[in-house]
Parts: sequence; structure tokens; C-alpha cells
Amino acid sequence: MQNHLLTILILLPVVGAATTIVYGLTPGAKESHYRWIALGFTTLAFFALAVANQRRRRKPQHVCPGRNYSWIGSVGARYHVGIDGISLWLVC
Repeated sequence: MQNHLLTILILLPVVGAATTIVYGLTPGAKESHYRWIALGFTTLAFFALAVANQRRRRKPQHVCPGRNYSWIGSVGARYHVGIDGISLWLVC
């Protein structure tokens, strides 16, 4: 999981938004349930950040490892994510 922590931190709000949209399309959706969905995904993101912070305490490092994968090879698109110096203190 720690190898993909940046991807999890990026995609977790997207999954939460998609869940909220899908829930809104279901019949009988209650307004108070939106708050619980938001709270759940916010809590998950907080725990993912806590895992990143524990990782930093165990092994001090100046740069978090980024990911660089081939995404759509036919057009040369790549999935490349990393952390710069400003967001280093917020994530790692």
C-alpha cells in the first residue's frame, strides 16, 4: 500500500465524489446520508495521510518516491506523480 500512497491520496476524493453522485441517483436518497459519505471518505484520506506520516518517522527521507508508469502507450501518455518541496511537508 505504501508504494501507491500518492495514487490513493489522489483517487480517494474522486471515488468519494463518484459515490456521492451514484447515491444521489438512487431513489430514496436522504440528504443526511451525504454528510456520512463525506465524513467516511475524509476519514479514509486522513488515515492515509497518517500512514504517510508514520512512514516518514520511521525512515527520514527528503523526497517521496513518485510513480512513473506507461498509461496509453500508443500516444506516449504516462502516469507520473511525485511530490515537490512545498507539498512534501503536507504529504510525507
